[in-house]
Amino acid sequence: MFGRLLRFCVPSALGVCLAALVASLAETIPHSYSIAEALAGSGFLLLFAVPLGLALSISARALVIAWKLESLLEPMRDSRGATPRLAAWFLYLLVALLLLSVGSFQGVRLLFAMTRINTLVALGTPAVVVLVSLLIASVSRPMVDLFERPLHAFEARRAGRGQGALLTPGKLLLVIILGGASTVVFAWFAFIRPNTGHVDVSFVFYLALFTMGVVALPLAYQRLSGTRRVRLGVGLAIGAAALSCVLISQWTRYQRPYR
Repeated sequence: MFGRLLRFCVPSALGVCLAALVASLAETIPHSYSIAEALAGSGFLLLFAVPLGLALSISARALVIAWKLESLLEPMRDSRGATPRLAAWFLYLLVALLLLSVGSFQGVRLLFAMTRINTLVALGTPAVVVLVSLLIASVSRPMVDLFERPLHAFEARRAGRGQGALLTPGKLLLVIILGGASTVVFAWFAFIRPNTGHVDVSFVFYLALFTMGVVALPLAYQRLSGTRRVRLGVGLAIGAAALSCVLISQWTRYQRPYR
């Protein structure tokens, strides 16, 4: 039991350490006057980033296993690997998020119009969100069926022409990631930044770099080709690098506490 748990946690631990190293060094090196200072700064960041990233990585991987995503996707796939129903669910999820945000915002505005007592508004806000969510959930199945018909017909036409499947899970995930990132960037420059003035968001790049590493690096380590010695060597190198940065940061802290 303990061995299985250890084998499950090792990819997450090494992936998070490497992701934290890359992101923290990318942040500290341009603002440091020496290598030791950059490594010390990286070590301080590792003390916060590694526990947080490890908890997120292990939790996410455990949820994927618990949900048994492969078994859920299998009935949705056709002989060509296309999943038009999954695409329909993703499309409805996008519509549902839009309805949830708009409905919640308008509901809270209505509460403020009805009363200026902050306590009543605070108590009524969860009720508004729950009601909007129940409405969205109640129409999810017929709306997904409605979205699926044209998507299924689209894949059927591609199959008739001898073309490959387009609505596969991997391609859909890529579209979601790119679409989400594009939406955030557009919303920032079009709506948020003009109304908030100058806000330093340079940390977002390093946070995004760390997040991508936390997601991708454990998967890459699990698929690392080679013998057990290769995996052990890579793991020891990553662990030693992360531990060295932490030790340098603590040494710097006690040697020069006021600098």
